[in-house]
Amino acid sequence: MPLLLALPLLALLLAPSPPVARAQTLAERLYLNFLPINDAAGALTPPRILFAETPIVVRYTLIGGAAIYDARAACRPHALSFFATNDSVPPAFCQPDNNAILVSYATYRALLREFPAEMNGYADFLRTLGLEPVSSSRDPATLNGWANLAGDRLADFFQNDGWNSLGDRSRENSRIPFEDYTEYRPANSPYDPPFRLTRPLRWVPGQLNLGNGRLAHQIHVVPHLGLTVRPLILSDAHILARRVPAPYRQKNAPRITSRDRARVEQLVNEVLDASATLTPRQRFFARWWDNKLLSTGGISAFYETAGALDDFEVAQQFLGEMLSQHDALVIAWKEKRRHDLVRPFTLVRNLRRRQRFTAFVSEAAGFRTVRAEDWQSLISAQPHSEFPSGSAAICTAAMEHLDTYIRTKMGFVPSIKIRYPTDTLPFFVSEDTTVAFSGPLQAANNCAQSRLWAGVHFSPSLPAGQSIGRGVGKIVFEHMRLLGEGRIPANCTRCRADAAILGG
Repeated sequence: MPLLLALPLLALLLAPSPPVARAQTLAERLYLNFLPINDAAGALTPPRILFAETPIVVRYTLIGGAAIYDARAACRPHALSFFATNDSVPPAFCQPDNNAILVSYATYRALLREFPAEMNGYADFLRTLGLEPVSSSRDPATLNGWANLAGDRLADFFQNDGWNSLGDRSRENSRIPFEDYTEYRPANSPYDPPFRLTRPLRWVPGQLNLGNGRLAHQIHVVPHLGLTVRPLILSDAHILARRVPAPYRQKNAPRITSRDRARVEQLVNEVLDASATLTPRQRFFARWWDNKLLSTGGISAFYETAGALDDFEVAQQFLGEMLSQHDALVIAWKEKRRHDLVRPFTLVRNLRRRQRFTAFVSEAAGFRTVRAEDWQSLISAQPHSEFPSGSAAICTAAMEHLDTYIRTKMGFVPSIKIRYPTDTLPFFVSEDTTVAFSGPLQAANNCAQSRLWAGVHFSPSLPAGQSIGRGVGKIVFEHMRLLGEGRIPANCTRCRADAAILGG
């Protein structure tokens, strides 16, 4: 199994335990293990990544996944790299321990430029195994040199892809990574109360409690994504053509008009009805799907074992999944910015002002009668506009890719059954929980529905997000299939045959 960035907490349950009497190989020690969390997992996926905003997690795992794929593809006859180059390595690099080192070094180098703090921790872990990822070598006949060339090739590409990941597009000094540079401004001031907004159907930055009297307001995360970032698989025309209609007729009106009043009341009632009747199962899924590394990663790991995928196939499927998420994310953010619609917590506090109702408060407090002004969603509303659901888009695209990959390899798609002991989850559950779906597509539907249970989306956002993601996974699968067979996909704007790394 390769060094997967998105390996879930359940990974240990999905793989046979090594015999107690046998010492682990280096490849096994480099393998990410989350049950219990081992040093490799803790070093490569620290809390700053595990709980980062979804677009940043997608980017981190995409870059790492591309590095893993390139190191595996170099040892696979005919397979082309992320850039459609025919890379080569000395035969010794394909021996399990050496290839695990190559994967680790390439991942380190690819992520170092954008995530230096995280990679410093990962480098410290590698040194405990007698490895040294920090090297200036450019000799492709050495593990460090080949990994540096492969990692820098990826870092150069992603540094200039429009994300502003280094903050160099918005500032010369005192740079802020991923900062907006397109002059996005919310239509409403976060200082105005919900019942006095300039545009009550437009997004309002939420208030944050940082503790000890420190308060702040949200800033829309990467609002430039849908304007400045090009897709990696889909065509530009495809991205522009994917649009979802707004659920409101007059989103820019200074007050909620009669044309939208009944619709808005219905949507608020749906959210509050869900909040008043949340089951333990619904609360689990709302939190589980909020962490894409745990949820989509867990399902992927299940199928990697069920389908007996080899090292290259795992890397190929994983990169395909992350490419699917990336392009679905670009479409979703384009539409989020275009519509720029209000979150449930704002409308609840506006339309239900001074009212009291039953709602779920917390696992400790359970259900209570609360004021509208105090109502909170089950999970914190993310710092971006509400419509459409990015999670629904991401889950739909990723699970479609996984479904297509497994169906093509096995001829059918086994049902999913994953058991989580209570002490393996980063959120509260009162008893061991089993996740069971008929397949990835049903799982994607559950992901979308969970956003209503979480209280962070209105119901129209769910099918809108799904429509954005639908079809993306199949397109990405075909793209990755061609690379695996040694063929350059059509319209591959990043593909460059002159960038091959020749090490063998």
